[in-house]
Amino acid sequence: MNKEQFYQSGYEFLEKLFVEFAEEEIALEKHWSIDHLCFRTGSDESYEHFKTLFADFGKMLIESPVNGRLIATYKLFEPFRYKHWFIDLVELPAPKKGKITKEGFEHIEVVIDVPFEDITRRYVGKNFSTGGLSKLFNRELEIELKNGAVKFHHLSLESVVNLEGNERVYRALVGSKVLEKLKAYGPLVTGTFPLNLHRPDSDLDILVSAQVDEIKSLFPDGKISGNVITFTFEGVPFEIYCDSLPAVKQKASIHFQVEERLLKLGGLPFYQELLELRKSGLKTEPAFAQRLKLKGDSYEDILNLRHYTDEELEKLIYGT
Repeated sequence: MNKEQFYQSGYEFLEKLFVEFAEEEIALEKHWSIDHLCFRTGSDESYEHFKTLFADFGKMLIESPVNGRLIATYKLFEPFRYKHWFIDLVELPAPKKGKITKEGFEHIEVVIDVPFEDITRRYVGKNFSTGGLSKLFNRELEIELKNGAVKFHHLSLESVVNLEGNERVYRALVGSKVLEKLKAYGPLVTGTFPLNLHRPDSDLDILVSAQVDEIKSLFPDGKISGNVITFTFEGVPFEIYCDSLPAVKQKASIHFQVEERLLKLGGLPFYQELLELRKSGLKTEPAFAQRLKLKGDSYEDILNLRHYTDEELEKLIYGT
């Protein structure tokens, strides 16, 4: 497979999948980000072969064991541009032991800004796979179709890679068991660590759908200030934000998802500009607002970008 065949195969997969979406009355919101494509391999030898090929198309961000097999993630030098979506990551899993896998593009993953329950109500009667909802970190909901599948998340793959790649912080997230303690309250990890825009004084932010009084007993050493519980584990400061809304509908999550998309669309130069603004002392939302030349309240301005398509955000970044 050469570069031309790779992209042609990806476009053909997307075309077939979206035809089936139309037939099944599955409509993706235009502002939802198609986070990445997944390309399955049929054998360990094939996995190694495609790793070599994919190195010509993109940069490997991470290769790590997941459920007993390796998965490599590539950031494409030339993203897929399908309809109004911008897709710059491809996930390449090795096959699971003893499982026969059809080789080629298999599913897309989409970052959504609504609770998973909204998806099951919206697409009643579809073939849902709900096993991923039991995950502690980056839960997922899947709809299986004839021509592939679509998986829904609240966190982008690149944010997951950023967080897992920060060994100190990810070790603290796992070791503290904070996601296990908060599982009943729909915890969502956000903030500057997943965005890779953290500073030495940054906290690991976790949003939950709960009142402080409901969960304060889970963190007996935590300090309470308003709707926030803070504690430190292995030198990493945590901030748990409590709100009655589902975590994904809270303002902090909306800010975060918009910022994820802006960083994806702006590429390395945009990221470096944001990092310099952060190092200068600006908080995250003001840094984005200054770079984008937004003139109002930075927090409200970022919120107002939530329904922009990838194309609209790209125009804002480049001033076109």
